[in-house]
Amino acid sequence: MILYHILALEALRETDESIWNNSFRTAFGITKINGRGIRKSDDALRILTQFSKKLNAHWSFSNRFEMNTQIWEGIKYTINNTTREEEQERISNFLSPGRFEVSTGLQYSAKGDEFRIDGMISPISGKLTMVLDDSVNVESFGIEEDRKVLSELGIQFTSGISTKFKQNITFTNNLHLFANYLKIENIDVNWETLLVLKVSKYINTNFSTNLIYDDD
Repeated sequence: MILYHILALEALRETDESIWNNSFRTAFGITKINGRGIRKSDDALRILTQFSKKLNAHWSFSNRFEMNTQIWEGIKYTINNTTREEEQERISNFLSPGRFEVSTGLQYSAKGDEFRIDGMISPISGKLTMVLDDSVNVESFGIEEDRKVLSELGIQFTSGISTKFKQNITFTNNLHLFANYLKIENIDVNWETLLVLKVSKYINTNFSTNLIYDDD
């Protein structure tokens, strides 16, 4: 048995001088495997707001805020070598971790009838990682023992490409890179792709990938 849902909402306000973009996205999935019960297969909550002051047709000065976390607890399942019984360990939860990013920089945008391209470089970007659940190991997310928060200052790059091949096929590619100035050689990566095939007026088939790498 597989249950899965994606909810994505966007609100855009554009004038001759500015653009204000807001988005809200959740994804949640569970599977039931014979003999193993219910397992979580996906869990994400993302909120983004970005305000841009236009400089010309393609370039703008932007301020961006993004929050990423999850809705439900994450459990690691292992088999005890001695008793052969299944053991559970909570490794994540709501706002554990919670990641907040604030950035300022230059935004490039271009769009046509069948595509849209966005890219932003932020030489001043702050990243805050927090773990509020005391049962979650904070060191798994780069936070020192007996602390709940890790703050970083670095450089950030984000890009997004959305294109429609046909009336029923849409492809979206989003890339997010962050490098702490204290460890500039280590780059955190979040790369997402989504292919949507419109089967009918009410039914879509989605294929998605999400590659995440964080040195901490």
